[in-house]
Amino acid sequence: MENILDLEAVGIPLADDNSRCKVLLTARSQDVLSCKMDCQHNSFVDILNKKEAWSLFKKMAGDCIENSELKSVATDIVKECAGLPIAIVPVAKALKNKSLYEWRNALRQLQRPFLRSFSGTQAVAYSTVELSYNHLEGRELKETLLLIGYSFICCVEDLLCYGMGLALFQNINTLEEARDRALTLVDKLKNPCLLLDGVTSEWFAMHDVVRDVAISIASRDQHVFVVDNDVVPQIKWPDKDKLKVCTAISLNNSNISELPQELECPHREYFSIGSDPSLRIPHDIFTEMTELRVLNFTTMHLKPLPSSLGLLHNLQTLSLDDCKLGDIAIIGDLKKLEILTLQGSHMETLVEEIGQLTQLKGLDLSNCFKL
Repeated sequence: MENILDLEAVGIPLADDNSRCKVLLTARSQDVLSCKMDCQHNSFVDILNKKEAWSLFKKMAGDCIENSELKSVATDIVKECAGLPIAIVPVAKALKNKSLYEWRNALRQLQRPFLRSFSGTQAVAYSTVELSYNHLEGRELKETLLLIGYSFICCVEDLLCYGMGLALFQNINTLEEARDRALTLVDKLKNPCLLLDGVTSEWFAMHDVVRDVAISIASRDQHVFVVDNDVVPQIKWPDKDKLKVCTAISLNNSNISELPQELECPHREYFSIGSDPSLRIPHDIFTEMTELRVLNFTTMHLKPLPSSLGLLHNLQTLSLDDCKLGDIAIIGDLKKLEILTLQGSHMETLVEEIGQLTQLKGLDLSNCFKL
């Protein structure tokens, strides 16, 4: 948990004299449990001791760490992990079967982490996740991890849509090829535990610590602006100079009273707003976003669509899932559109202008029950 959880809202009755309900909550901050949730009893889960930490590290990295050359370096790396499983597991898997010089370089990275905005045990966990990220092979795999982090997606289908829109996948021509590539990349990120298993192979999860690191790296290296309203109650927009170099804006579970009339982001390729049906989108909002490649509006009231949407001549992926829609004829102006998803949206007719989208490779109309 990061913040207050409304127990009644998720179907858990409040305590009373006849209640026999017990709820187990976990959080990284004791303040969340003691002060915000008013928990009656708190138990601290201690870090692993030296023997336990070494045993877990050896299990993940293999018997090679008993090698006389590696053992001293491995011992120092385990020490840097400070008994935290979230640090030990990805580092051990990242270094498994690597050369001695790579182990020594990894130790130096852990001793001098690049992400400076964290402290204490948090800094230890974050620096080890960053190390695992640095050991990922190739730009495609690294950018996939960052995209999953800042977009908050958790299924292969969304990764396919966004990845194709951002030209993330190399040498891909069809949706089938893209789906196979997305599944392969997800599996590769599961190997070092940067992603976790979902209910099926089509779904996955990301640990909060890994997501925080991914967002930090994306913000630092790609000028991505991210707000998750489960954590941040109010949005403070970057100044104009920072917006001008911004490549992506992701507003997850947003609770925004209004958007700026215009967002001058000439380099932005990704824009996502989710879960705020009361938010009104200004008609001129896309005037300065001509490089936009992926646009995602989820659970919003879009009657009508913003008139400036027709200016997005480079848009590759448009997602309007679970939205209330009126006339969507303007979508016919998006000649480069390859993916259009209207899953669960409220609309009564499918306009003929969609037939003008000659580059379209994927159209999702599932759960559009009024069509």
